[in-house]
Amino acid sequence: MTTPETQALGCVKTVLDLEKEIESLRAQVEQYREDAERYRFLRGGADTPEHSERWARWEVRNWCGRWWNTLFAGQLDAAIDKARKA
Repeated sequence: MTTPETQALGCVKTVLDLEKEIESLRAQVEQYREDAERYRFLRGGADTPEHSERWARWEVRNWCGRWWNTLFAGQLDAAIDKARKA
């Protein structure tokens, strides 16, 4: 038979374990956020002017088998999705 004290200690351990898990998940989210921000910088988007200074410094390309394609926004998304599925 468990006592109220034993039950309380079990609850405290559960709460502490959950707090550790939450802290770990927050760290993961921050890593994912940084990766997403890097990707968005390279990808550009509706808020990026067509002649952005970014494109003079960065160009993302893929080899289609016959030539290099410069990838912009949606094209970059599609190429990454296709490569991830392969």
